[in-house]
Amino acid sequence: MALFMLMGKYSPGALKAILETGSGREAAAKQALEAAGGKLLRQA
Repeated sequence: MALFMLMGKYSPGALKAILETGSGREAAAKQALEAAGGKLLRQA
């Protein structure tokens, strides 16, 4: 099974906004990956 890693970089302003208001990015990514037969693994 292949394992892919995606990394992102946010500006300080974008990171602050995400922390203050939350984000639906993880849920959207999980839904897209599962629809394609994959799964989202999280590193804490």
